[in-house]
Amino acid sequence: MVAALRGSDLVVEQSVESLSAAGLVLTEADGSARYAPTGPELEKLVGAAVALYAKSPDAVRRMIVSAASPGITAFADAFRLRKD
Repeated sequence: MVAALRGSDLVVEQSVESLSAAGLVLTEADGSARYAPTGPELEKLVGAAVALYAKSPDAVRRMIVSAASPGITAFADAFRLRKD
């Protein structure tokens, strides 16, 4: 996964742990991980996220960035002429 995602061991490990805690990933005994939502409602939410990303990937990326740095996003939004 590290090579495929072009990330560090630490970043991939933390990401898998976060996805596992969110109920999206199951970690196997050999250390591999696979998508395994814990219920149909969570699977439905993932499907909606995939559909939104297919329709508007920039909007999804902006949501991710704004969640990570709300102060900077609010400042930048003050200069936008229109919302997407």
